Order: sequence, then C-alpha cells, then structure tokens
Amino acid sequence: MRQFLTYGDAVKEIPSTLTSKGQVTIPIEVRRHLGLNQGDKVIFVIEDEGNCTARSLGSTSPTHS
Repeated sequence: MRQFLTYGDAVKEIPSTLTSKGQVTIPIEVRRHLGLNQGDKVIFVIEDEGNCTARSLGSTSPTHS
C-alpha cells in the first residue's frame, strides 16, 4: 500500500520501515505536517475503502506553568 503526504494539490510519498516489534518511526516531515511532539498521541483511522489515515490527538502530559 502506498502512503502519501499532501501539500495542497501536491502529493509526496514518504516511506518508513516496520520493525519486528511492530513499530514505525514517523518521518520528520510527517511529524511537522501533523504538528507532533514527543509524548503526543496519534490516532489511526482505517476506512472502508482500505485507506488508513493518521492524526494527532495532541499531548496527554500535564503542562507546567
């Protein structure tokens, strides 16, 4: 399955490798696009058409003032 990162009308394909533990490093371009930071939660949505999308749920750690 091919994964794409879109910028307006442009589409960019960014590969990543699945480890034996089922882990994937999210490439820096994807982290920036989603606004992800260390400790943030990511949700994956599997659609009926077979597509899978990811979005940020944001940080679940308490903020320090």
